[in-house]
Amino acid sequence: MKTELGTKLIYHQRYGRIEVHLFYSVLAYAILKSITYKLALKDVHISWQGIKQIQKTHMRSDTMFTTTSGYRMQIRQTAQPEEETRNIYSLLNIRVHKDSVSQKIRL
Repeated sequence: MKTELGTKLIYHQRYGRIEVHLFYSVLAYAILKSITYKLALKDVHISWQGIKQIQKTHMRSDTMFTTTSGYRMQIRQTAQPEEETRNIYSLLNIRVHKDSVSQKIRL
């Protein structure tokens, strides 16, 4: 599990943190296996490292600033995925929202 996820051993001071760390590691591993299994069902046999290599080009950016009238603005935009990334999304039935999302909060 550590090898596929690319995790390393972490020492925690408190027992509760060990349990949380273990929970997240097992959850991440289950998600990883679910993704590779779904791809294998569609005859796509690719390692988790390969998937990460392909997906690392797909970016999302957040811009935050405060206006002179006292509002904090947040704009989130998702870049267009490249063809390989789109293919993986399509195989996994993942829709990519191309619209930007804006949020305006009064300070």
